Amino acid sequence: MLPRFICQDFSDEGLKIWMEEEKEQFIKILMRRLNYNKFDGIVFECGVMTLIEDIADLYENFIRSLYLALNKQGKLLIITIYPYSENFVQYLTKSRFESVSQYVDYFHLMTYDYFSYQSKEYNFILFNVFRIDNFRYFNSPFSWIEQSIEHYIELSNKNLESLLKKILLGVPFYGANTRLDAERSKLNILDGDIISEMLKADVFFNMVWNENEKENIFYSTYEGINFLGLYPTKNFIKERLSFVLENKLGGVGIWELSQGLDKFYDEF
Repeated sequence: MLPRFICQDFSDEGLKIWMEEEKEQFIKILMRRLNYNKFDGIVFECGVMTLIEDIADLYENFIRSLYLALNKQGKLLIITIYPYSENFVQYLTKSRFESVSQYVDYFHLMTYDYFSYQSKEYNFILFNVFRIDNFRYFNSPFSWIEQSIEHYIELSNKNLESLLKKILLGVPFYGANTRLDAERSKLNILDGDIISEMLKADVFFNMVWNENEKENIFYSTYEGINFLGLYPTKNFIKERLSFVLENKLGGVGIWELSQGLDKFYDEF
């Protein structure tokens, strides 16, 4: 079992101090806690470090120190990395990705929440209104998955196979929907419990499969309101598992298990 460690609400300067002056103390405390709980390693989620140019080098050194401490005790390090987006600059370049890859067991590529990455401010779409006619309504489209991988790895790289094996493809077990009867709307997250309730209420779903993006959307009417929604299906999951196998990736990273339906596991 690997617990998830997330860093957030740091200022740029705070992150810099943490990685320069408090790194050794943090790793020492972390290792003590991991050993006490008999954890097998850690999932380290601090992608914001890769968005700040001044600390990109510090990030690589930080990950190296963390990995060496974990590896010495036979523990794993998985770090999360952002998918591709035109709306922010990613300083984890191809060359830096390859360098950092020496010091991680896996990269969890967070290829979900595509609808959020369409804004310059992450999660803007989730908490604010948008015009539905200007919106590419997907959660994890295939073209974006490929673009995200190629953002980090040059396909002509002589180490391509070993680099691809380090990637865990992010697969969402949740979806979202929005009202169709308003000029401007916002997204609401859909999980398995909500979908189950809608099915019990005999809600009609008109499913539309996008063959290029290997993803489906649906139109529904629930409690008198017309919705446009998306939610994983068995075919959605099957296509992503096939992609992982065909491209010899390291595996998948699911977000999150509790949001899915039991039938999803049939594909695994």
